Amino acid sequence: MAAILFTTPVAAQQEAAQSHRLKWPTVVYLSAATADWSSHHYCMAQSQWCVEGNPMYSWAGERSPWTTVVGGSVNGFTVWAVNKWVAPRHPRLAVFGLIAGAVIQGWAAYTNVQLGHHLGRCNGVRIPQACH
Repeated sequence: MAAILFTTPVAAQQEAAQSHRLKWPTVVYLSAATADWSSHHYCMAQSQWCVEGNPMYSWAGERSPWTTVVGGSVNGFTVWAVNKWVAPRHPRLAVFGLIAGAVIQGWAAYTNVQLGHHLGRCNGVRIPQACH
């Protein structure tokens, strides 16, 4: 009986410490995802040639705002799944996965802005290398 009473607070403390450990990686990942989808919208607004090429999102429409909704939902589900299933058994892997995902999302945001800026200057030229 005493073992049951004393193990519950310890488990709760471990769970609280683990959720605290994932707080910053989660914030970093979601910030990078927000930057990625915002820059994706910026790129689409700059030129008609900026389209979503990822088949995971493009089914919603290559130039549709729904691609942003679908992509944001996938990012939200990813964070939930990592915190729910990966983090309890492998907290370091969860931190690494969220940070790696943030780096990839940050790179995508950077390329979206660069591409949108470049295509916006080209005024709709089909081949971006043709205008400098």
